Amino acid sequence: MKKLVSIFLVLCLTTALFVVPASAAAERRGIVYVATNGKDTNEGTIDSPLATLPAARDKIREMKKTGAYDGYTVYVRGGNYNVKETLSLSAEDSGTDGNPVVWRNYGDEVVTFTGGVNVSGKSFYKVTDKAILDRIVTESARDNIYALDLKKYGVTNFGEPYLLGAYSYYNEIPTLGFATRPQAPDMELLFNEVPMTVARYPNEGYMQVDKVLDAGDHTAHNQDPNFEGKPFTIGLKEDRIKYWTKSVDNMLMYGFWWYDWADQTVPVAKMDPDQKTITSKWFAAFRVQGGANYYIYNLIEELDAPGEYFIDRKNAIVYIVPSGDIEKAQVTLISFEDPLFKTDSRTKNVTFKGLNVLGTRNNAFVINGENIKIVNCDIKFASGAAGSIAGKNCGVTDSHISEVTGGWYLSGGDMGTLTPANNYVMNCEFERFSRLIKTYRPAVSVSGVGQKVLFNEFHDSPHQAVAYAGQYMDIMYNEFYDVVNESDDAAAVYGGQTWEGRGINVKFNYFHDMKSSVAERQGIKGVYGDDGQSGMNVVGNVFENIDGAPVWMNGGSYINVYNNFFINTAQGAELNHQMLNYVEGNTLDGMHFAKSAAAKDTIYASEEWREQFPEYFELMD
Repeated sequence: MKKLVSIFLVLCLTTALFVVPASAAAERRGIVYVATNGKDTNEGTIDSPLATLPAARDKIREMKKTGAYDGYTVYVRGGNYNVKETLSLSAEDSGTDGNPVVWRNYGDEVVTFTGGVNVSGKSFYKVTDKAILDRIVTESARDNIYALDLKKYGVTNFGEPYLLGAYSYYNEIPTLGFATRPQAPDMELLFNEVPMTVARYPNEGYMQVDKVLDAGDHTAHNQDPNFEGKPFTIGLKEDRIKYWTKSVDNMLMYGFWWYDWADQTVPVAKMDPDQKTITSKWFAAFRVQGGANYYIYNLIEELDAPGEYFIDRKNAIVYIVPSGDIEKAQVTLISFEDPLFKTDSRTKNVTFKGLNVLGTRNNAFVINGENIKIVNCDIKFASGAAGSIAGKNCGVTDSHISEVTGGWYLSGGDMGTLTPANNYVMNCEFERFSRLIKTYRPAVSVSGVGQKVLFNEFHDSPHQAVAYAGQYMDIMYNEFYDVVNESDDAAAVYGGQTWEGRGINVKFNYFHDMKSSVAERQGIKGVYGDDGQSGMNVVGNVFENIDGAPVWMNGGSYINVYNNFFINTAQGAELNHQMLNYVEGNTLDGMHFAKSAAAKDTIYASEEWREQFPEYFELMD
């Protein structure tokens, strides 16, 4: 629900950001064209376009040497572009103040970049190999299995199976040698631009842990320096485990093994089909409890539902169950593992406009530098994130982000001098994010100093929408609904464990219609400052139809909550003294004080800190 006043303010703000000097009308502008029917050996004119963005970048570099132009625009003609090389920009690709280098779509033509290969459904062949088909548990599905030889389409880098879940590569798991986080998730498939699912059981929803034979050990609160981790063993009700024995080396178990904010994938070590038990290869981060939600995936035996696929990595063959007419379908193999667009810290004054993204294994954008803008872009199916933004005065406006794992990650600014980065996300819509990893992959994450999240719409997500840390953050004039809908002890706007937080402004937002399908212990929140998070101003917000706590401040100091509206909510606001609670060997007070004391005389010793946040030093003393 967009408020007219919000639209008016956004128009004013975005107009101010992109105002063009009157003298620009007479500028000499260098123009380069890119088209799907172009060639990189062409001239780059509208009648002789180039084929790729890197070639257009190189063309502009040549044009700059002539000194004949005051500014540059790359026009990309409509169509679908399969990316094989990152567009990487640096200092030599910069524009000037008020006259950026612009990369944009031509007119109203729709431009889409995909980090992968498009394959006609006609290229798939029907599987008749009895040895393969006999492994499919659901007999009725065996007549609808199709396959493709990936090598014939140049796809050899499809990655190892990515362990879904925010806690799959948690702390000691890599340290103890159990897993190494890959550069990017493994290959995905789109069937007619709809994401397919790795073969799993059950096809939808979860099983529940029936019996816990051994809960294993965990790392979260383990103080033993010799801790090596202990796997867990669970019992199943399902008889079909007897069909899975050939897939032990491939099978993965994804679940919320203890908390509904800690999803984790653990490989299978062994199974006992007679006893109906499964033992993990390594431990769950917080142990395992009975009734926990989980499912099994990455096994060809469960390739039985329309829209599922399985990759035989040894033979480079992908098997699918079509979700439509295979003869008329287009299947996209998302295989490119690098960002699609990248600027480094030396890049200045560049605008990307009207360039859509449909699938990449990494981030769509990696932005650093100064005055880099992303405008009116539609980003879908980024397995990593829509993008990261560092530097200063960089941001995203008027864009639509959906079906991504993570959204935009904003950082920058100087914490010592409290110099703001002034990076921003404004007037964007985010929906169906946290797609592959259901927790701690927000639509927007802000850290550092002086980031802005303004006039955005967030909806339809299993976990948090905005995560914050740092100083002078403005999270204002946004709308949040149907978020944290598969979580417990989580919030639409969340930050935690930072005594040094200051100037976190959560103001004039509308939170409404939030309900979780799993919350049973702590419940969900609208705004959550957790474990001593400090320095917040929660002001002028409207909370309506929240099935949980609209405002929950768990132990922080210097927090102001006032002039908010609570309509049909379970409660109002809670501010507690959890920071002062003491548990032997695990005190929040001790944890924060040790961390803050180590930085009090270094990072936070500047005159700016003493002038702007004198209460911080009073607290530390």
